[in-house]
Amino acid sequence: MADRVYLIEYRLSVKEKPVAMRELRMMGINAMTLFPNSVEAVCKSLREVVFAVDKIGETPAERLNTFLDSMALARNVGVALAKTRPPQANPGKKE
Repeated sequence: MADRVYLIEYRLSVKEKPVAMRELRMMGINAMTLFPNSVEAVCKSLREVVFAVDKIGETPAERLNTFLDSMALARNVGVALAKTRPPQANPGKKE
């Protein structure tokens, strides 16, 4: 059986980071979607959205409202996913 490659590492120039981050954001990929239960990820996503310099024409307040709307949507999706998962037994708990 041939070896399969599941992960590829790309190295980008620092100058390309804003474009790459904007494209990832446009695809819905950010720290919060990769690590949804992390406070650090929420803070990073907030910083990216509110202080993004590549969004010309939007005020910080408008970006904040957009971010809060996306957080509410992500929370609703997370709640819906949690309801579809069966409860997991706690193997360390003695009854």
